[in-house]
Amino acid sequence: MTLTLAILRCPDGVPPETRRLSGGSLSIGRSPTAGWVLPDPDRVLSKQHCVVSFEGNAWHVTDTSANGTFVNHELVRLPPDEPRQLRSGDRLLLGSYEIEAAIEQPGAAPSRAAVEDRLVGDPFPSIDADYLGIALPLNDRPADPLAGFARTTPDHVSALAQNFRPPRPVVEVLPADWDLDLPPPPPLAAPTPEPAALPPELPTPEPPKPEPPKPELRAQPAIQSLPTAGTPEARAFAAFAAGAGIETPPPADPLETLASLGAAFRAFVGGLRQAMIARAAVKGEFRIDQTMIQAVGNNPLKFSADDEDAMTALLGVGRRTGMTAEQAVAEAMRDIRLHELAMAAAMQQAVRDLLASLEPSRIEGRAPADALDFLPWRRAARQWRAYQDLHHTTTRALADDFDTVFGLSFMRAYERALSEVSADRPDAAAGERDR
Repeated sequence: MTLTLAILRCPDGVPPETRRLSGGSLSIGRSPTAGWVLPDPDRVLSKQHCVVSFEGNAWHVTDTSANGTFVNHELVRLPPDEPRQLRSGDRLLLGSYEIEAAIEQPGAAPSRAAVEDRLVGDPFPSIDADYLGIALPLNDRPADPLAGFARTTPDHVSALAQNFRPPRPVVEVLPADWDLDLPPPPPLAAPTPEPAALPPELPTPEPPKPEPPKPELRAQPAIQSLPTAGTPEARAFAAFAAGAGIETPPPADPLETLASLGAAFRAFVGGLRQAMIARAAVKGEFRIDQTMIQAVGNNPLKFSADDEDAMTALLGVGRRTGMTAEQAVAEAMRDIRLHELAMAAAMQQAVRDLLASLEPSRIEGRAPADALDFLPWRRAARQWRAYQDLHHTTTRALADDFDTVFGLSFMRAYERALSEVSADRPDAAAGERDR
C-alpha cells in the first residue's frame, strides 16, 4: 500500500515536492533531523510537526506539534499524540503548507499520477537547456503552464526575505578579431579619369543676364527630426497610446519614450508581485485559504519564478498562461483591494472578540465567593486578583497558541468580510472565488 504525499500549497519561493512511502514512518517538520524538512522561516511549524506511519494495514498521521495539525480544513486540530487514519484525498494543513495524501492499493492502478517530476528539475541545467519549451513544436509543448519552473534553482527561504536571481549563462560571442587569418582584400582600383571636355565648336554665347538675388531663407525648426506618422517608431507609439486609451501625437523621440515606459513596466510588475507575495504571507500566517495552482488560467503575477518570468508571460513571449496581460493586472489589483478591505474588517472583529473575553462579567464569574464579600474592599481585591489571573492566562495563550486566542477569530472574520465585500462588488466575485 503506497502513500503519496504531494504539496498543493506552500510559501512563496519554496518548490512543491512529493514523497512516496511504501511502509514505515516519516516525520515532517522544520528541523534538519526530520524525515521531510519543510522550510519555515516564520517558525510556525514545530521541529517535528507530525508523523505519518503505516500501522495495522493502514496509514495514520499523528500530531506532535505546538500549533496543531489540521485535516481537511477542520477547525479543530488533531488530538496530540493520537494517530488518525488517513484516507485517499485527505489534506493535511501544517502552517502555510497544504499536503494531499493519495493511497494506492496493492496491485491496483494508481488513482492519480504522481505529481509531475518536472516541477522539481535539475537545479544545474546545461547552458543550452530550453527552460520554457519555446524550441519545441506547438503540439509537443507540455500542458503544464508551470513546466518552465522545472529547471529553476530551488529556493528554501521566505519570499519576503529573498531576492535571489540565478546567474544567467554567458554565451561566448564572435570575437572582434575573427578575420585576422583571412588574406587582405585586393586594393581598390584607381578611379578612371573622366574624358576631357571637347572644345565648343559653337560661337561663344552671350554672357547670361544677372538673375535677381534670391531672398535669404531663415533657418526653420528641425521639423525633419520629428517622426512622421508612417515611421515604425511613430506607429509603435501610436499602438501604445491606442491601448492606453489616449489620443496624443508621437513624442520627439518615440524610442526613448518607449524605453522609459519599459522601465516603468518592470517597476510596476516588480511592485505588484511584492504586494501579492505580502498578501499571501498574511493569509498564510492566519491559515486563510490561498489561491491554488491550476492546470490553466494561472495569473503570472501570482505564480512566477521572478519578475522577468512574469513580464515575459504578460508580454506573450514567454510561457503560456491562458490569461491576457489586461486580465492578469485587473485580477491582481482587484485581489489586493479586496484584501485590504477584508483585513480592516477582520482586525476590528478580532479585537472585539478579544475584548469580549475580558469583560467584567467574566471576571466576576471567575472570582470564587468569599465569606468576607460583605466588605467592599475585600470583594474588590478578590476581583482584581481574578483579573490579574485572566490577563496572565490570555497573554500566555497569545504566545503559546496564537490561533486559538486571536488567529482563529481573525480568519473567520476575514472570510466573512471577504464574502460580503465580494457580494457588494459583483465584478470582484470572479477574481476572489479561489482566493
